[in-house]
Amino acid sequence: IGNIKEFKKLKSILQKELNKNIDLYFYNFGDNKKESLENYDGIILNSSNKNAKIEVNKLVKVNIPTLNLLQWCQIYMNRIPSEIVNTIDIVNLQNSKNNFIEERLKRFGDIFISIFLIIVSFPFLLLICILIKLEDNGPLFYAQKRIGKDYSVFKIYKIRSMKINAENNGAEWSSPNDPRITLVGKFIRKTRLDELPQLLSVISGDMSLIGPRPERPEFYDILNDLIPNFAIRSKIKPGLSGWAQVNYPYGSSVEDSLYKLSYDLYYMRNYSFFLDFIILIKTIKIIIHANGR
Repeated sequence: IGNIKEFKKLKSILQKELNKNIDLYFYNFGDNKKESLENYDGIILNSSNKNAKIEVNKLVKVNIPTLNLLQWCQIYMNRIPSEIVNTIDIVNLQNSKNNFIEERLKRFGDIFISIFLIIVSFPFLLLICILIKLEDNGPLFYAQKRIGKDYSVFKIYKIRSMKINAENNGAEWSSPNDPRITLVGKFIRKTRLDELPQLLSVISGDMSLIGPRPERPEFYDILNDLIPNFAIRSKIKPGLSGWAQVNYPYGSSVEDSLYKLSYDLYYMRNYSFFLDFIILIKTIKIIIHANGR
């Protein structure tokens, strides 16, 4: 019940998601032959229409689930598509539960786990460095500028997974079968071992272990112009892993970035230590099964 344009957008999104077997209908108040809302399993109320509120108030007696669009997307999609949710709701997404104590605990966890991972992974890093030198004798690491919290710019360091001078023609998105990726690079990308040096950015405070993926400035401005509410993700620190990273493959287009943003918005709305723990477990599974990008 609400805006017909938002209904069509949501309908289109659900049709693209083959695993979402949901029948969605638009309830038109102008239809003289309108059927009773009691025939439906639930209602998505996304309207300030006075008639809508009166009609829904009648349903309290028959106990039909009624949710607003933001609530429905979180429960049934585990993400919040920015193109269909009200901008005011998006702006207020950052969970009010975040407080000083939780932020301090999260920061302590970031530092402790990062140091632990650096120590544990050091032998693997050493082996990878040897293999990179044997393959093309090029540099072991490279640095990139990224956009952080509140639009700050910082540098991240990664293990080189592409051929030397791979971006001589400028920055470009990586594709699934990118010819610029080396043999060693294919393995460390699938296991995400190439991202381990970013733990230094976590320790320094530019990043967190869990959060939205830090975007390159070259792509950030483009995505900010094309994707509704894209800049909202900069309200929190970017992460080494995140809800988007474990639920969607590596993004290489504007459409991918739009999809991943919906998971970032869900994370911002539902942040908790338990959600961080779930993301951490999913990340470990990706590394073990080499299911990364």
